[in-house]
Amino acid sequence: MAKGKSKRLRIYCICGKKMKVTPAMYGRPGKCVACRQKLRVPEASEIPEGASEIHLRDHPEFLRKPAPRKSAIREAIPEAAPPEPPPEPPETDLGQVEAGESVPIDVFEPLRVLYSLDKKVERQLAALEQLAGEGADGEERSANKSELLGRLTEIEAAREKLDHLLRQRLMEVAIELASVEEKLSEADVAARVGDLSFEDYESRAAKLRARRDVLVRRRVNLRGWLALEDIHMAGGYRDADFAEIPNDLTQIAFPQAEEPGGPLAANYCKALREALSEHERLERRLKEARRLGASADNGGGSNGFEEVRRECEARLQRTEAWLRYIRGRLKQLYAGQKTSLEILNQTGAKPDGESKQAMAQREESLRAELTLIAKALGARTANDVPQADEDDAQREETAGVPPLAAATAEETEWTIPSFAGIRLDAGLAWMAAAFLVAAPFLPVADGQNVMGIFSDVIGVDISNHWLLTGPLLLGASVAVLAFIPMPALRSALLLAAGVLGSLAAAIYLHTFLLYHPGPLGELFADAGLFSPGLVLYIAGMVLLGLGGSIGLWDFNWLRPAIPMAILAVVAGLALILTDFAGVLRPEPVIAYDAEFQAHGGRFDYATVITLENTGYRTLLLAPGSRQPNAYNFLLEEQLEGGMWRDLSEPRAVDAALMQSAGPGGRIPRVVLPPGEEAALRYRLEPGAYRVVASANRRPMDAAIESFTLETPDPALVASLEEEAEPAGEPGEPVEEEPTAETEDVMDEEEELVEEAPQREHILAELRGMVGVEHRGRWFSMRLHYTDGSEEEGRLTLGDVLYDEWRLQEFNPERQTLAISDGEHILILRRGVPVPLAPPHEADGGGAG
Repeated sequence: MAKGKSKRLRIYCICGKKMKVTPAMYGRPGKCVACRQKLRVPEASEIPEGASEIHLRDHPEFLRKPAPRKSAIREAIPEAAPPEPPPEPPETDLGQVEAGESVPIDVFEPLRVLYSLDKKVERQLAALEQLAGEGADGEERSANKSELLGRLTEIEAAREKLDHLLRQRLMEVAIELASVEEKLSEADVAARVGDLSFEDYESRAAKLRARRDVLVRRRVNLRGWLALEDIHMAGGYRDADFAEIPNDLTQIAFPQAEEPGGPLAANYCKALREALSEHERLERRLKEARRLGASADNGGGSNGFEEVRRECEARLQRTEAWLRYIRGRLKQLYAGQKTSLEILNQTGAKPDGESKQAMAQREESLRAELTLIAKALGARTANDVPQADEDDAQREETAGVPPLAAATAEETEWTIPSFAGIRLDAGLAWMAAAFLVAAPFLPVADGQNVMGIFSDVIGVDISNHWLLTGPLLLGASVAVLAFIPMPALRSALLLAAGVLGSLAAAIYLHTFLLYHPGPLGELFADAGLFSPGLVLYIAGMVLLGLGGSIGLWDFNWLRPAIPMAILAVVAGLALILTDFAGVLRPEPVIAYDAEFQAHGGRFDYATVITLENTGYRTLLLAPGSRQPNAYNFLLEEQLEGGMWRDLSEPRAVDAALMQSAGPGGRIPRVVLPPGEEAALRYRLEPGAYRVVASANRRPMDAAIESFTLETPDPALVASLEEEAEPAGEPGEPVEEEPTAETEDVMDEEEELVEEAPQREHILAELRGMVGVEHRGRWFSMRLHYTDGSEEEGRLTLGDVLYDEWRLQEFNPERQTLAISDGEHILILRRGVPVPLAPPHEADGGGAG
């Protein structure tokens, strides 16, 4: 075998169809996948040296004469067995049949007549067989049978002649179509190099494109007619006469598709709308025919619904072929109009203003037509097809030219299912909207919904209204988006709403609620993600994303947006929930300052421990809290044997914001925004100490500072005590003459005493409460002073309310709060002010 003949060969049929041939097919019989023309694959020795393509119109020796067609009726009639021909290898289909290539768009009446007459002969022969069983005259029956068989032979011969004519026309169409394509390419080149003005190019290209569309439609019909094997695909049975057999081929009239007048885009949009409407109507009719046929079958006996079903199926296939043709023409028209726009921009405008204005108008018209085609290609129902005469404002949705991939919404086998006329993507969007609206009314934390939290937690920051309004607004927006008639735009907006809604909810819940310094933060820190309200919200976001993804899947050019959206949500949630890998967390820094003091033979260190927040989030000094920004504070003294003693309770705390004094005099809840610091004051004896500020939920995330207070020299202690003794005789008081500075201080102290409100018989009022699972309860308290001033705060059991009064016990059955100063007990009910008895009064004074 010559070198290079083992490569894959391509054979071009007389109809123009290109087919791949492998070396295993050499020398075998085959047939065209489009027109069914029988051919013989050449042997390896018959292939010209170095040839990779063979055109059958140039090599008629590779064409095979088609065998005579036999109808099912003739095969059923016993005849004299002809001599058996020598066995031939099985025929091979070269290539694979493309979707819809064997389905014609138009009905060819001569073929319909032949199939109808064949059916007519079949019925009459069946009737003769029935008469033979009933004992009818044998001679008359035999004569009628011979006549019918003669008619059958005449029908078959006419079909063979007609097939030959169809193949000849198919070859002519292929040659003319190639010529039109070549002329279009020549016009494009001439316009680009300036040999042809844009006006002449546009006029010539429009005519050539219209002619090309007519030829493509004719080619689809010819291929479909050649491949017909079913009377229903031929147009269905009609009562024809034998005189109508098309013996004279010169009298055969082919359906002529007229060249469309006016703008091609407008014509095809109208045709697409009508075809989609017809497709929907036929689908409904076919569904009804199948249902009625099944009901009749269940009842027993034959029924006429089978023919109706097959007729509907055939018409539906022809309609689908028509839809494929229209969309194919729109895609090719899009490419041609885009080429026209490129040529227009490349050639430029002439110097005079009128030409510039005409060029701008023509460019605007081309862009509008491209947008119209893009919308039409994205339509899946008749209502989605845009009107050709829509307003310019509606056409100019895109400033530039839509990309070819964006316009061609390529044909796929995927179709979005519909239920009761509602597409699945829109249905999922409405379901998601219902979930989002219902989420705030289900329990979200500690068995309470959002309305319960707002009614129980008094003084909640108004910015937290997003806990209620956020899901409601998002749900309403999603419900509105689901009504958008353009599928691509609707699905893209739904998917975007799902991505943004998920990230916004994560930011709000994690950043503003879990980091909230008050009871709201504690409430959601203990709630977790498995409360019914949050689960319903998450389900709504999942349905929203699923609906948008299903809608986008119908458009090949939009499918990459689905994994991009998933990646954006996953990456965004990972960054938000990890505080950007820990970058945005609070960062405590510990410092200390110790000053030696001696007094009355004793000495210690006045120590100030400073805790500064150098991070990017608020730090909450709250032992036992489960909030992500909550830290515990420990001051420990080292004992003998390596043991440590807790000295965390300070003498005083200096901080800008303290929420409450802790139970038993422990460290209060201190809120440290970024850049703020708190000072904890201690009196420490000499020894080794360490300070630890560790995150409650991340014990390893801790700041540790160790220091040692040395024992001072006794001489230094004695000298400091001598300096501290006043001048004069021992035991005698020394009066110090007031200076100007001391007088100012005394005056200031007198003013402060005079301006301080009289706080005897202060009224305490319980405003509200909120329960936190496993964490007790928070109580909103208000103090009314006698001068008319008021003070509010949120406390928990054990916290100091005023002076020595502390919150002691809560009765959940009666919803009452007991407070005590160690001697007296008062019972508080919500909204009822109760006077606090001064601690120095006698027992029973003011007690309740």
